[in-house]
Amino acid sequence: MCDLACVTIVWLRPLRPTCEEGAMLVLLTAAVLISTESVRSALETTFAWGVALLVDHTQEFFWGLLLLTCFSLLSYIMEPEKPKGPKASQPRWELFRLSNYFVIAVFVVSLATLLSHENRLDHRAPKPNPLVLYAAAAACMLSLTYFFAFFAVGFVSNQVADSDDEDKWPAKAPRKCQPELAPVAQLAADDAAVLDLLMTKDPVTGRPRMALHELEKKLGDMERAVHLRREYFKAQSALDFSNLPVQGYDYAKIYGSNCEVVVGYVPLPVGLAGPIQVNGENVYLPMATTEGCLIASTNRGCKVLSMGSGVQSVVLADGITRAPCVRFPRARDAAALKAYLDDAANWTDVAAAFNSTTRYGRLTSIKTIQSGRNCYVRIVCNAGNAMGMNMVSKGTLAVLGHLQERFPDMELVAISGNVCTDKKSAAINWIDGRGKSVVADAVVKADVVARVLHTTVDKLVDLNLQKNLVGSAMAGALGGFNAHAANILTAIFLATGQDPAQNVESSSCMTMLEKTKDGDLYISVTMPSIEVGTVGGGTHLGPQQACLGLMGCAPHQANDDATSEQGARRLACAIAAGVMAGELSLLAAISTNELVKSHMELNRKK
Repeated sequence: MCDLACVTIVWLRPLRPTCEEGAMLVLLTAAVLISTESVRSALETTFAWGVALLVDHTQEFFWGLLLLTCFSLLSYIMEPEKPKGPKASQPRWELFRLSNYFVIAVFVVSLATLLSHENRLDHRAPKPNPLVLYAAAAACMLSLTYFFAFFAVGFVSNQVADSDDEDKWPAKAPRKCQPELAPVAQLAADDAAVLDLLMTKDPVTGRPRMALHELEKKLGDMERAVHLRREYFKAQSALDFSNLPVQGYDYAKIYGSNCEVVVGYVPLPVGLAGPIQVNGENVYLPMATTEGCLIASTNRGCKVLSMGSGVQSVVLADGITRAPCVRFPRARDAAALKAYLDDAANWTDVAAAFNSTTRYGRLTSIKTIQSGRNCYVRIVCNAGNAMGMNMVSKGTLAVLGHLQERFPDMELVAISGNVCTDKKSAAINWIDGRGKSVVADAVVKADVVARVLHTTVDKLVDLNLQKNLVGSAMAGALGGFNAHAANILTAIFLATGQDPAQNVESSSCMTMLEKTKDGDLYISVTMPSIEVGTVGGGTHLGPQQACLGLMGCAPHQANDDATSEQGARRLACAIAAGVMAGELSLLAAISTNELVKSHMELNRKK
């Protein structure tokens, strides 16, 4: 290109365009060539133009530049396109690309300025401003330095392969792959390359080039991500996943909400107990369990209760809790906070702060417990159809923000100070309740007890006293005054998408059996902290939602809108009724010494 420019200068010597016209033309030419990504042609054109002016001190570059531009564009158009491979993708560094464009423009303008001033000196024009000359010279020097150091770093093709030989393109064979050179989205057909990223560590950070939990996001294929994660664990630890199913599950449903680092799923058998009459309606109880005899026994209890009066179940209180721990410099300061929260005059402001965070939840009460300079603020929220832990936690943060304005010395120790109390047995839940506080009762005729349960009312009443009440008290039980309430509750929890860890406090139960004046059996269960919801958590998953539908507790079945709690309350009442059925049947089996026999028959394969 430079040789061609010099030749055209000699050919077109008679024509003399002004230097300003030439400078404007070269700027336009450079812009056109750069916009077509022919950076090499732009540089050669600009360089040839500068050489022509400096060597000959003439203005005869005009036609040479025009002809040179035509040759440059022609060479760019006719340049054969390099082959593109599926794995040849390179990243574009737009920052370098933009800086290249900027420096080219600065170089051209500064060079044109220098040559323009030189042209004025030749024609005895007024003396140019030296500051302009110095600035232009400095810009030229800096631009040249940039060209030698960084130029063309950003002009990396996004799809041009390193080799012209198609046989060298990587197809499905394993290969070393750098994440910054090959986006994972383009490795969809190459599992070995993805596994290589999982197993190799970055030499700088020491971390794996790809994290296990990022597979779904990077690949965009949920089930493939699970397969690759299993292969990784097989290679790293020789784990055997052969009996853990992976296919046939909707992993997109749980991604980002229910489970991380997924390697499969555990299919649990679901049985159906019932119907049991609850508040005048027949209700079925889906139960996910691997304990033989559990559903059969519960089913017998449902039959007996329905043959009697049926179950009457009532929600006494409804409120999920969160109790942050806050600290003050002195106990007197903590006492001031307690006094503020105990004052009913301040309730409106505190409730407004909480209620501003949710459309469905409403603050119902606050109980403050002080220990030294610490305060435990137990906030109670009606969460509607949700179980409500996220809802009450979000509202609690808003309340703490409001309190911080009035008590600037207050320090948050923990958003949960264990006075809530979540997933732990605690007296405060047993006394004050948490979630849905439910009581249920029924009356069963003495002849039904004898005919179906093969026992008597007196035996059942005495057994319950000695086992569930005295025996539990001797053991120091807290909320465990029952035979096996956790069995029925946990099975329904698993089937309906509840949090199984909350069976600890939810299964707290007091089972009472009494003989009526007519000689019949009166039975009741009191469960002060059933923590359930019909929206949120695992309830949105297909199978769990289907089980809620079997119970008539799905939101669209309970004749309620998003702001009410009909579905969740109905679920809590049904669980209490199911617990009662399980309690009655188990006590009957123990009273007749049939417990071991029935388990041997139903728990063992013949």
